[in-house]
Amino acid sequence: MDSFVATLIYWSAFTFSASPFWTTLMEVSRYSSFGNIYKNYLIFLLVCWLPILIIIGTVMGVLGGFNTALTNTLYFVGAFVIFYLCWQVIRSKRNPNIKIDFNWKAMSLLTWFNPKTWLVVPPGFLIANYTDSLPVNIAIFYLSGIPFFLLGVLCWSLLGRQGAKISKNKLSYFNAALLAFFGFYLLYEGFQIIGL
Repeated sequence: MDSFVATLIYWSAFTFSASPFWTTLMEVSRYSSFGNIYKNYLIFLLVCWLPILIIIGTVMGVLGGFNTALTNTLYFVGAFVIFYLCWQVIRSKRNPNIKIDFNWKAMSLLTWFNPKTWLVVPPGFLIANYTDSLPVNIAIFYLSGIPFFLLGVLCWSLLGRQGAKISKNKLSYFNAALLAFFGFYLLYEGFQIIGL
């Protein structure tokens, strides 16, 4: 599969699979304006997400140059982390009284400590081989995800605003289904890499 098409599939699965980041955004969207959410999210993309992708991309570039089999195992590790998160979403209890300050600083803190970031983003770099230049690949990978993220902010915010009308179980099963889709996508990519 063309690496850019694979990257677009990756970003759509990454954005529309529930994670602590997106589920927190759903909670916040019930009492925060879209303008405030987007302003903080754009700051987050520059001061947090870009540095994280530079770090992960550089590490993946160095590791991939030394041991391809080691980096390919990240597809399977990422998939199993996602399946674990899927199980946790189904088992979770919702507390409607939680009030969260979700600004760009809180988003950054949540992202730095989110296992999905460190275990699931590296496989994305494995499919993002557009050129022989690592900085160009990182830039394309970063920029290609932004439209998905901006759409994801809108979709998860809208879902969060309607979340009070959706039962806890339906919302958990929906999130779990999205996570499962993402996990199976990572497994598919991993099996493609090893030739199965």
